[in-house]
Amino acid sequence: MADLSAVAAGAAPLALAAPPPASVREEDHLREIAAHFPGMVYRVHVPHDPARSMRYSFVSAGVRQLYGVAPEAVIADPGLLRPLRHPEDVARVDAEVAAAIDADRPLTVAYRVVVDGRIKWVQMSSSSVRGGSDESVRVGVVLDVTAQHLGEQMRADRDRAESERRQMTQFLSRVSHELRTPLNAILGFAQLIEMEDGTPPHQRRWAQALLDSGRHLLELVDDVLDLSGAQSGQMTVDRAEVDLGLVLRDAWRMVAAAAEARALRFGGVPVAEGALRVRADRRRLLQVLVNLLSNAVKYNRAGGRIELQVQAQGALVCVAVADDGAGLAPEQVARLFIPFERLGAQHAGLPGTGLGLVLSRQLAEAMGGSLDAASTPGRGSVFTLSLPAAGPATAAG
Repeated sequence: MADLSAVAAGAAPLALAAPPPASVREEDHLREIAAHFPGMVYRVHVPHDPARSMRYSFVSAGVRQLYGVAPEAVIADPGLLRPLRHPEDVARVDAEVAAAIDADRPLTVAYRVVVDGRIKWVQMSSSSVRGGSDESVRVGVVLDVTAQHLGEQMRADRDRAESERRQMTQFLSRVSHELRTPLNAILGFAQLIEMEDGTPPHQRRWAQALLDSGRHLLELVDDVLDLSGAQSGQMTVDRAEVDLGLVLRDAWRMVAAAAEARALRFGGVPVAEGALRVRADRRRLLQVLVNLLSNAVKYNRAGGRIELQVQAQGALVCVAVADDGAGLAPEQVARLFIPFERLGAQHAGLPGTGLGLVLSRQLAEAMGGSLDAASTPGRGSVFTLSLPAAGPATAAG
């Protein structure tokens, strides 16, 4: 009651606090943003008179992490950050900043900075908050976008490499197809010369050399076609249940004559027809097995042995092809699946293209399996093909 009476008697009322000026509210707002922002927050005053220099009235602590300098140093020397820009980006950034200020529009520009010898990518964004007769005021942020930029660069590099690989694959495919037509004609005429009655012995030898070289080139063309198709994803693989024992026997029949010519001993197919099935493309599976068995024949020692081992391991069936050849050193095994890498076999006069194992691994992986190699110098090599199991067959054939 005393207070009310005092007011009624004309005493001065209690004074209410005046609201803070706009500049103080703006300062508090910037500090609140900066406290929760991972980059640098700033307010810059840009004079309309080009003779005068710009100045910073607010710089957040994030400048330390981005540029390695203190906020106070930037406020004291507004030109401190510009020399840290990458020399190749300085002119571009200056032009974009000047254009945004002249047009009084928002700015977003990414560029490189060099801090302590390390290159970073940053993105600067700013917009005008007010202007006057003598200067404009802009508020902005600078973010470290190095990780984002590197990710984009990696994706661009990957896409470029993929495009180059597709172009190379298409080129190889076209060239291979163009080679097949004249090559088949050459082989046909060479066979006619060899079969012709009355052909002199020396001409038969020439025809045989022509046939051998032509068949080797045809094998190379076929391998290049298959490999380019596998690498481009254009190779069709029709996976179905396949009788493994039957395919193994067919594969051995295709190399048996060459094995007999070298007096090689074969341990036989260790799985009966109809006893075990895998999920694979039958034609491609036969192609892989023939390649592995022909290598075991080709690189074996005379009178050596070839062994087949078939083993079920969980959801996989593993087929191992072992030989008694000279074996390979670890550094040679590491290069086995490189295209055209023959590990010096060409100097020993052994035929081949250096693509068979590369293609076989591609085919194995396309069928959902794998192909691995192990070797010991002086004791031979083992190549293991693993494929998804399809369970035992319910009926032969």
